Amino acid sequence: MDKRTENALTIAAMLGLEPDEALVLLRKSIEVVNPKNSRSAGLPERTFALLSRTFDDVRFVESPTGCADLVVCWGTSAGSATALVVTSNGLELRIGPNLAGDFTASAFSVGQQTIGASFVAGAAIRKLLPDISDNLEWPMAVALGPFAMPPAEGANLIDIGHTYLIGAGAVGNGFVWSLEHDRLTGDLTIMDKDVVKEGNLQRNILNSEGDLNEFKVKPLARYLQTSQPHLRVHPKPERTETAFKASSNALRIERLISAVDSPRARRALQTWLPREIFDASTSGIQEVIFHHNAHPLDYACLECVYPFSKDERAHERHVAEALGVPIEALSEGIISDRRSELIAGRYPDYPRDQIVGEAYDSLFKTLCGAGKLPVSEGQRVLAPLAFVSVLAGAVLAVQFQRRLSIDAAPNFNFWRLSPWWPPRVSLQRQLPKNQACRFCSDPINANAMKEFWG
Repeated sequence: MDKRTENALTIAAMLGLEPDEALVLLRKSIEVVNPKNSRSAGLPERTFALLSRTFDDVRFVESPTGCADLVVCWGTSAGSATALVVTSNGLELRIGPNLAGDFTASAFSVGQQTIGASFVAGAAIRKLLPDISDNLEWPMAVALGPFAMPPAEGANLIDIGHTYLIGAGAVGNGFVWSLEHDRLTGDLTIMDKDVVKEGNLQRNILNSEGDLNEFKVKPLARYLQTSQPHLRVHPKPERTETAFKASSNALRIERLISAVDSPRARRALQTWLPREIFDASTSGIQEVIFHHNAHPLDYACLECVYPFSKDERAHERHVAEALGVPIEALSEGIISDRRSELIAGRYPDYPRDQIVGEAYDSLFKTLCGAGKLPVSEGQRVLAPLAFVSVLAGAVLAVQFQRRLSIDAAPNFNFWRLSPWWPPRVSLQRQLPKNQACRFCSDPINANAMKEFWG
């Protein structure tokens, strides 16, 4: 499935349209005006990059041509009905039509630029496709203060120790893209077995057509070699389960960044007993979630945040039926040689060497995208639009760096944000443990964490 089809399916579901009707909407033209002051160019450039992942005709222009369906401009407006204006006082963005005000050329951090661009892109889509969300009030005010980075003191770098980034997909791309340039030192191991496919170009912001069929970890490693010269990057195109089995015992993971794409995978990460976890996810196409936990686990863990649900059970039942395997096979995570025989029997045209070692959910999405599965609208897995996944990765990057560079204890471990509405600090929570959590309630896990980390 290519990126246009992915976007069309998502927009069709949001607007109640047929996919062919949504494809027509993707042809709408957008001009993002390039501000004359170079200090402010980062946010407009990132807005252009995000919108380009969704619409066919997006141009970065010096001045509006007067023939685009939408113009995104910065602190200036000709009063046109097609203009979306962004103003800023250095602390807050105001986004809306017919706004008056300046766009202050503030030195926003990279994370603030990305987060601001994500909200501008979302507002642009709502302006261009007004039926995509109800009850929108202009202007939208986006406070960027909660995403500020502490000032760099001289040449001091943020030492990340040895950190593992698990998942090099859309959220992982957003995370890497949003790190402050030349600020990190230490070791970063990036793990993901998958290769870049056409559908990934819809939301993987650092992937291009030249990366197709290459392991996802490679483009991220190349980007970091340029943006983080003091960081040692170790791309590993393999599944984490394979690496753990090869180690003969549990790996000591000091710090883990979770950018995986399913609740089951996140729960599995907690069982590896990392000392500290940073996690971000997209909940469908309407919400972004950030979570953090560290030893000792006084508050919620990943399994508390992502408990097994009825909806997940229904989805797994559908995946099992579609692939021709018993539902208990999905708890294994990865397709074994024995299970691959069942799948190959149902899909003899699909290469068996591409089945063994693949995740069940990943294979299901691949077969669905290739049109080999009869999938109803209620069962279809919709890909978030680019700005939603990038917003999740950007919040993850900001929180990761802030918590490693500020001594003060964080006052929240959980934050829900809507990519369609301004971020609300009031939604930050110190989420307690779920008393029914299988991980937290197991004394064996608590003892193992103490043995690992003291």
